[in-house]
Amino acid sequence: MEKCETGILATAELEDGTPILIEGLCDISGEENIGFTLYGSEGVLSLENWGILRGGKNGEDMQEISIEGQPTNSLIDELVKAMNGQAAEIYDFEVGFKSQEVLEQLRKM
Repeated sequence: MEKCETGILATAELEDGTPILIEGLCDISGEENIGFTLYGSEGVLSLENWGILRGGKNGEDMQEISIEGQPTNSLIDELVKAMNGQAAEIYDFEVGFKSQEVLEQLRKM
C-alpha cells in the first residue's frame, strides 16, 4: 500500500517578516518527538511534545519552565470528559479540515 507524505521541509514568513522553518519526518525508528522552537534576539523558547516548555537566554543552557496552574491534559483524558458530558478540549471536523488545508498548501510549495 502506498503511503501519503513521509516528510516535509517548508519555509514561510509572518506578516512582520518573522521567518518560519517547518521540518518533519514520519515512519522512522525511535520515539516520536514534536517540537516548536522560537529563536529570539535574547534567547530560545521551545515547546516539546505538546507539554514541556524549555527556555534559555543566549549563552545559557535550556531549562524547563514550569507554568503554575497550567494543566497537562492527554487526549484520552479529554475524550473521557467529553463522553461524560463535561467540558473538554476536543477539536472538531472544521478545525481538522482547516489544518489539512494548510498542510496541502505546504505540500504544493
